[in-house]
Amino acid sequence: MSDIKQSNVDVLVIGAGPAGVIAADWLARFTKYGVKTRVIDKRSHKVFTGQADGLNPRSLEMFQSFNLMGKIGSEANPMNEVSFWAPNENHGGIERSRRIPDTIPGISRYVQSVLHQGRIERHIIDDMLEKSNGTMKIERGVLPESLEINDDLIDEDDAYPVKVGVRQLSEEESRPKLASKHGEVESGLYKSNLIKDEEDDVEFNPNVPVGDKEIINAKYVIGADGAHSWVRRQLGFKMVGEGTDFVWGVVDGVPITNFPDIRCRAAIHSNAGSLMVIPREGKIVRLYIQLNLTVDEGGHVDRSLITPKMLMEQAKAVFHPYTIDIPEIIWYTGYQIGQRLTTEYAKNNRVFIAGDACHTHSPKAGQGMNASMADTYNLCWKIGHVLSGHAPRSILDTYESERRPFAEHLIMNDAQLAKLFSGKPLSSAELNELGIDMKEFETVLEKGISFFLGTSIEYFNSAATANGKDGRLASKQELATKVPVGQRFPSFQVVSQFDGRHFHLVDTMFAEGQFTIVLFAGNMENPVHRQRLETIAQRLDSDDGVVSKHTPNNRERDSIIDIKTVHCGNRVNVEVHDFPQPTVYPPGTYNKLYVDDVSYHAGHGEAYKNYGISEEAGAVVVVRPDHFVGLVTSLDGAGFDDVETYFSNLLKTVPAGERNSAKDIKVIPQPKIN
Repeated sequence: MSDIKQSNVDVLVIGAGPAGVIAADWLARFTKYGVKTRVIDKRSHKVFTGQADGLNPRSLEMFQSFNLMGKIGSEANPMNEVSFWAPNENHGGIERSRRIPDTIPGISRYVQSVLHQGRIERHIIDDMLEKSNGTMKIERGVLPESLEINDDLIDEDDAYPVKVGVRQLSEEESRPKLASKHGEVESGLYKSNLIKDEEDDVEFNPNVPVGDKEIINAKYVIGADGAHSWVRRQLGFKMVGEGTDFVWGVVDGVPITNFPDIRCRAAIHSNAGSLMVIPREGKIVRLYIQLNLTVDEGGHVDRSLITPKMLMEQAKAVFHPYTIDIPEIIWYTGYQIGQRLTTEYAKNNRVFIAGDACHTHSPKAGQGMNASMADTYNLCWKIGHVLSGHAPRSILDTYESERRPFAEHLIMNDAQLAKLFSGKPLSSAELNELGIDMKEFETVLEKGISFFLGTSIEYFNSAATANGKDGRLASKQELATKVPVGQRFPSFQVVSQFDGRHFHLVDTMFAEGQFTIVLFAGNMENPVHRQRLETIAQRLDSDDGVVSKHTPNNRERDSIIDIKTVHCGNRVNVEVHDFPQPTVYPPGTYNKLYVDDVSYHAGHGEAYKNYGISEEAGAVVVVRPDHFVGLVTSLDGAGFDDVETYFSNLLKTVPAGERNSAKDIKVIPQPKIN
């Protein structure tokens, strides 16, 4: 082993699918603090044909926090409506039974959308390259072969307790082989075909010869290497759950059809079987088609029976009396539905698994890519803060305590939804355990939609959530009744005090790793409210205040904990210098002071009303780096006792002589006007 080269790295990410690239993009933001990350993938190229394509509103909000939504949104196809189709008892075909919005109106500023997974990864990788100043790239064709954890080093912050042995593959070794090919149609039946990408970050490293071996010593390892995770197997974690007898096929292509809802998401139940229509970017449509295939005693289906011809014959039977043809099928696959969850998410808080390595389920609710990205979006700001010296390693306990309950809920909902999708529609007279009631199907999908949209996910079992459970700090939820603690912070329109521009409040909080304290300060025309804010500002500006206490003097003052103020009332009746300086309005910053008032061009956002906050009482909301609500409390001394307790439980306290002090901020005196 001494002849094999060795290297040290803070974080090694294994796998460059959706979970892996989100991990990389988050960690790229911490390179400014000296955090070093490597990303390896055994595959030779990035972009998949087929694969995941659905993006729920929460994922789109996540992309916006990375400032990627403009690029991804311009390419994605939004889905505005879902229609339900059921058997027509008169002619034996199908008829539309109901239409509902695909995304609950008002639940997010985005609607569910679809875009090819390769394009999504392309934008995330580009952002990773930019945020890391080009220091991070995806290392392709690198196969992990061994993983060891030194238990004697796991509690030492600066140690590298994880050793991963890797080997450089040849391009031929690293390119998955197609299981089958019918004519010119690409098959994803066993392993997905991979298309060569022209960008330089997907090429092999020319300086690493084939067969070259390396020992990577890592502080942390993230296994984002898919459902057959090598990392999970090395850790001895098991996937628990069962498969089903439900077999489905998938077809991508441009259809020729007279089916009226071909550009809507459509759930079709017919006497010939079930089918789901997903309109994709451009003219492409994806069909999920229920197949009448027999599962053997071992619980496996013979996938060689799945052909493009068979899939289209089944689709035509389901669409009757409408006609459909896809002259050129771009990609197809088949799969057997199953729901499985890993026994553990982490080993010693040094090696973590994420995405499909943790949980597998059907694609019916479009959660595969969304859930995978959400795992590492949750995990990696925490690892970044630990490695940057801002937080103790105990914060990493919250990864599994937050993401496992979500996965359990997802699998439960997915099992119910998969059964309803796959069941045979029967009349009320025939209904039995083999059939489904169409009204029940529609009701279950509609009720579960907020969870599948990602907007009602709750992190309730966590030290990073002040919900009063298990003796933890309790929020004063009654002060912001529509801002549930432990859920993502919803966004409503506010107006800049400086120039009258309107913004969504969360759009002013780009994900750079900082927490945000939002002061809903009330009406600044009221001298009582103005004095209340002044008192809070004096406490914030103290060297023992929460910002200084957790911010080293070699960090920007707002890099760990940012402060934003949203007042209410008439913007033109107050001036910027009516607000306390420097915390609420540090000179030279114009993204911290907003008003809940009418805008010139977009009406009134009614943020206080939509957040359930009284204009008289106000509130303090602490928003985590992943934009989940950590704390809701009062705008007074008791409330800031809560704020200080919250951060003391999560972040390290900087020694008094090493703190970033508000006293160092230059304040420009304002002229007195008589």
